[in-house]
Amino acid sequence: MTALPSGLVLFFTYGVSLRTWADGGLLDREVELYRLLRPHVGRLAFVTYGGPEDLGYADHLDGIEVLPNRWGLPAFWMSLLAPLLYGREIRQAAILKTNQFHGAWTAVVAKWLFRKKLIVRGGFVWSLNRERELPGAWTNRVARRLEGLALRAADRAVVTSEWAKEYLVSRYRLAPERVSVIPNHVNTRLFAPDGGEREKGLVCFVGRLSPEKNLPALIAALRGIPGARLRRIGAGAERARLRERAREADVVVEFTGSVPNPQLPALLNRAELFVLPSLYEANPKSLLEAMACGLPVLGSDVDGIREIIRHGETGSLCRPDAASFRAGIEALLADAPLRQRLGENARRHVLERNSIEAILKLELDVLTEALGAP
Repeated sequence: MTALPSGLVLFFTYGVSLRTWADGGLLDREVELYRLLRPHVGRLAFVTYGGPEDLGYADHLDGIEVLPNRWGLPAFWMSLLAPLLYGREIRQAAILKTNQFHGAWTAVVAKWLFRKKLIVRGGFVWSLNRERELPGAWTNRVARRLEGLALRAADRAVVTSEWAKEYLVSRYRLAPERVSVIPNHVNTRLFAPDGGEREKGLVCFVGRLSPEKNLPALIAALRGIPGARLRRIGAGAERARLRERAREADVVVEFTGSVPNPQLPALLNRAELFVLPSLYEANPKSLLEAMACGLPVLGSDVDGIREIIRHGETGSLCRPDAASFRAGIEALLADAPLRQRLGENARRHVLERNSIEAILKLELDVLTEALGAP
């Protein structure tokens, strides 16, 4: 076992709590890596935005300490005061880490106050997502400044894709060697083929019902394909509009709602095909989990997806429009040997690059590098 100086404090994303993870069915998935890290770092603590109710999740954490917002402070004040309120716990740590860029300023303040090593991790590029979702908003400039501040203050930065690294290195003039790429992990024992029968014509999508997921294009693509139907797993503000789109297109869509992560494999394994039609992504966990189940996958040829799918090898890529998705879906549903080959290659890809064992090693490497940073 790798021996590291004792103590790691993880600062949660702004406004996020353990209850947030639990309500979204994500608690076990999000905590899994830190359960495995804890024996290597000794004491490990989560600074969360939840109230005392977050302490009730201790049974899921295998000894990880919870430092919640026990004072009921508004999230903004908690983000500023947490380094002082939990100064004793932070002093005892060797390394501080963020879960996302949004809210990373809390860890930066803690680094300055207590002279600790800092790893700033982002699963997606916060400022870029804001610009895409709220073009022209003045708050985007604030996000860029805070993101740049955190990345420049970090001893090491971690992102989940090569394209994100290239973007941030260029935008904030970072030294490339200080930015590591650690993709998202998948529990490949949970997400695995189960040997059950797949339902003919069943296409599956997992994700939020939000505009960037481009679901109207997927619904339009399925129109008129004999026997094809869509299982949509997830929640979001677009649900009513998408139901209406499906009704108008005469496409059978099953809206499953949010499903706890441990229950997803059973649903994925019934599908013949997984489709991710997003206009942009970072390092999509839903895609990786489908691939781990041995599903053939079809995705938009955009940043974040093309880095995972090698066209014709681990899946298929197409333009993010209805006609292209229709052609891709028809080709895959009509070719069982191709689906089998792509699905087997997809699982092999995830086993090699995204298993919890592979990601744990990369995390330990970054922790070691951060400790040795000047």
